[in-house]
Amino acid sequence: MSRQNWIWYGHAGHLIVAQSCRFHMLTWVNGFLISTVGEYLPDREIRRCLKENDPELLGLKGDDFERTYFKKYGFEEIGYGRTYETTVFIAKECECGCEGYTPSCSEFLDFKGYNSSKDATQGHYKLCEVWDKAASPVSIKNCPDWHNNIQPIMKLRDTGVIEEDEYERLVSKLEYKLLKGDYE
Repeated sequence: MSRQNWIWYGHAGHLIVAQSCRFHMLTWVNGFLISTVGEYLPDREIRRCLKENDPELLGLKGDDFERTYFKKYGFEEIGYGRTYETTVFIAKECECGCEGYTPSCSEFLDFKGYNSSKDATQGHYKLCEVWDKAASPVSIKNCPDWHNNIQPIMKLRDTGVIEEDEYERLVSKLEYKLLKGDYE
């Protein structure tokens, strides 16, 4: 797939605190979502609670608090030893009608952590290139392993043993297993 067919989004694609991350990149590539987030700066009141015993911050308000806090502590880690991360998911169309994509489930296919915006940006592009060359989730459904593994799941759905939402969850898990090469 050519880079000009990649779809770029202006919001974060993962992480429960992503609304507090000042850095985000989200790209749809070949049926996958590549999401990079970083520069996590929690809400001021949360930061005030975290550092409540810091004498330099006591009594500071507004921009004075922000400036002093950031100069002393910088961005918070979003995970152990990293202030940025990139995660790759199988994409599915959003159900909200926005014509965008969302992760098909919370399991990810690839992950990298970084500590600078330069490394995070380069890492995002690198994972876009890697997953652009991977078998797409659509093509994986044409392989024999897909057909052998999906038949029992379809039978459970068709006989009413499982509901449609459980069927969709199991299908997503099967896609992940096949794409990672982790199946029987």
